[in-house]
Amino acid sequence: MRRDIKKLIVHENASIFEVMRVIQEGAEQIALVLKEGKLLGTISDGDIRRNILKNGNLNTLAKDFMRKNFKYIYETENINDVIGKLKKQKINQIPIVDEKMNLIDLVIVNEFSKFTKKKNNVVIMAGGKGLRLRPYTEKCPKPMLKVNNKPILEIIIEQCIDNGFNQFHISVNYLKNQIIEYFKDGKDWNISINYLEEKKPLGTAGSLNLLPKQEHPFIVINGDLLTRLNLNKILDFHYENKADVTVGVRNHEEKCPFGVVNVDGIKLSSFEEKPRFNYLVNAGVYVINPSFLPFLEEDKFMDMPDLIQKGKQKGKNIKVCPIHEFWLDIGQPDLLKKAHDEWDSL
Repeated sequence: MRRDIKKLIVHENASIFEVMRVIQEGAEQIALVLKEGKLLGTISDGDIRRNILKNGNLNTLAKDFMRKNFKYIYETENINDVIGKLKKQKINQIPIVDEKMNLIDLVIVNEFSKFTKKKNNVVIMAGGKGLRLRPYTEKCPKPMLKVNNKPILEIIIEQCIDNGFNQFHISVNYLKNQIIEYFKDGKDWNISINYLEEKKPLGTAGSLNLLPKQEHPFIVINGDLLTRLNLNKILDFHYENKADVTVGVRNHEEKCPFGVVNVDGIKLSSFEEKPRFNYLVNAGVYVINPSFLPFLEEDKFMDMPDLIQKGKQKGKNIKVCPIHEFWLDIGQPDLLKKAHDEWDSL
């Protein structure tokens, strides 16, 4: 049975926002760029992230960053004969076309194999005091604050489970017993939970020294973060780019409320009326290779940027992966309210 590919189609002049909507709403995780029925290109989640890194904004049109040298198969080919080859090439979505490049269908390679649990562990940082959220955090650790009647930490864990992860380590310190008593060993969620219990605050990276030996890259995510990012996306990005550490980043735009004067020394160059500035900010999601753990010292405070910078100085390969999905760092009362208003509607 063929899938409804109409919902995956975008015009060559579609905005990046339209493309993102198509990819996020479809289980297929791809947009197909058509003109008069003919397939011009494909756009994946990774293509969007690379475009954001390259251009630093969200103003690009589909035709400007679509993949023109995409893989495809002809409708006359036997799909079962090429599935094995596609898996080896790590290709998951491939269009089917006729001899004139008219789009016929789309094949999802993973649908031909059973779902498997990930070997990669997930570390959730949940030890902070949440001072900016006082008085809400005076008697409740920030990750246990509820968004629509469910603790933020439980939302994060359930998303990870949905993405195939089942081995968790939760870093705890402030009011830690509330977290430990709620989740226990994780059996109620059919997962395994180990607790990294800090005797004193160790920063956003120091508790990683308490991890048991890791055989595979592991994911680290802040315990006060709500995002619709599928963690497999950043993990795939990490492997594809042969990174030692991948840092999830978020595009942040600020509009200057004033007209800017550009100068060359004391000579006027130009005026720029209320310009917009784009930055990539740390999104609080990381993939880290076990080779980074020796950079930590026992019982010593260290924040994640310092750990990553230390590795960079040692010649480690650090990559950044843009996160364009919904993302909200719940660090202030107004952001907690925003989470209540928006999370379940997404």
